[in-house]
Amino acid sequence: MGHADLINNEELQTRRLSLRRPTRADVNAIHRIHRDPRAYAHNPGDALATRAEAATAVVDWASAHLPDHPIIARVRPDNAASLKVAARAGLRRAPHLDTDGEDGLDWIFTSNWPDDAEPIHEPRP
Repeated sequence: MGHADLINNEELQTRRLSLRRPTRADVNAIHRIHRDPRAYAHNPGDALATRAEAATAVVDWASAHLPDHPIIARVRPDNAASLKVAARAGLRRAPHLDTDGEDGLDWIFTSNWPDDAEPIHEPRP
């Protein structure tokens, strides 16, 4: 089984989540959930915890199955929630890789990068 097969067919399991690559059939359901403010109304903290759990599962899987490949995340500098998710997933800030995205500056976070990267710390409230 090649890397493409692993990436296309693998399902990641955590204690609370089942993660798989979305298909075209999922698009409408994903859009409905993200548009609905009730999705996180009862416990807004669940949004961050769920995203961090999912990101950690993906980073762990990629590190185990593709150890020679870097893992890269692009985060907007003013997106505090995404900065926290990157930190919780074990990614490190790589300022030398920062780049202008299509609509603003992207900070780059990595794992398995050949250069040393500085660790990030969660912003204080």
